Amino acid sequence: MEEAILKRHPPTATHQQNQSNVPIDGIFTTSGVPVLAGGYYPFGEFVESDHRALWIDIDLNTALGNFTPQGSTFKPRKLTLLDKRSVKRYLQLVHLGYEEYDIPSRLTKLNQRIESNGQQMSPSLARKYNCLHRQMYMIRRQAEDNCRTTSSGKVPWSPKLQGFWDRLSLWKLLLKGRKRCRVSSRKVRRLMKKTRLCTAWKKTTAELEVALAAEQRAYKQAKRQATQLRRDFLTVQTTDAKKKKWKSQKAHDRFLRLRRMKQREEARRRRRAQQKGSTGGLRAIQMEEQLPDGTPQLRTITDRALVEEGCMQENAARYDQTRAPYTTPPMAEPLYTAFTGAQAEANSIALLEGRYSLPDLLDPATTAFLSHCRFHKDHLPVHLEVTTSDHVYFWS
Repeated sequence: MEEAILKRHPPTATHQQNQSNVPIDGIFTTSGVPVLAGGYYPFGEFVESDHRALWIDIDLNTALGNFTPQGSTFKPRKLTLLDKRSVKRYLQLVHLGYEEYDIPSRLTKLNQRIESNGQQMSPSLARKYNCLHRQMYMIRRQAEDNCRTTSSGKVPWSPKLQGFWDRLSLWKLLLKGRKRCRVSSRKVRRLMKKTRLCTAWKKTTAELEVALAAEQRAYKQAKRQATQLRRDFLTVQTTDAKKKKWKSQKAHDRFLRLRRMKQREEARRRRRAQQKGSTGGLRAIQMEEQLPDGTPQLRTITDRALVEEGCMQENAARYDQTRAPYTTPPMAEPLYTAFTGAQAEANSIALLEGRYSLPDLLDPATTAFLSHCRFHKDHLPVHLEVTTSDHVYFWS
């Protein structure tokens, strides 16, 4: 999910809150729904609230299923604390960037000006501080981008290509051990078992170097066919999935029962290891009540029904902030009953198809929003079934 407002506007533009300097409202969208425009209204416009009304403009063709988005790939973080070299490189780049922009002396001068101003942040000092903060953030991000080079995800994975990589890793580890470097003996044994080269440790240093050079050439040749190897692997996986059928429903049910029993046993072992064999539930709560003279007093409740009712009342008062003190239009009548009552599904379908008659009591902003909540004229029905071709397309 991506925040559509802060992605288009800097955080300082939304810091003009009535009671806070940190933006807490946002509209989150998926990567498959591009946002054409977005912004926010002034305080008090359309709705009496201490929050600004946010808005975004999206294309209904992509939002309602007429456009199939491309599969997104995950990019790993380049800065990892377990990699000492990347951490060292990151710190070096940050120090060089701070020296280039003279960050330490500028921060010292800014601190002195704030102290001379009576520990008060004037608008000019706030602008200087925000400028420094943006520069420091830019330096750290650039340092992270350049602290190490990642190659994961560039070569499509397949079992055949993994075999070349395992043999290559085995020869490298054995050569590293011959050079008196520290290597994991457990990893070496695992690779020898995986590659079925159980006598690899008996080779001399010269033989290991020859084997490593030959394996590097073989891996380089195989990497050129990585895409085709990946497609062949997915084709085999799909074919095997189609062929896998149970002889009878009884055999399938037996398999499911055994799997559930195994999962329960594993969960019991974890609880015993974590000393969580027994857990106590909530047995009593205290609620405030008014005495006849108006004095508040705490009363202990132990009845199960009253405890549950008290917990629900506390959650509603704490988290149901869309009703009070400023009621939002969807939580007020007549929309609340129309879209949460018995006719909620019928009204929702009518709204999407453009057949729902909007009440006259709604404010202009809500009326404009609901009038746009309808299918596009070229809308195609959305199919919720994922076919085999869809699965292969998104995973290939």
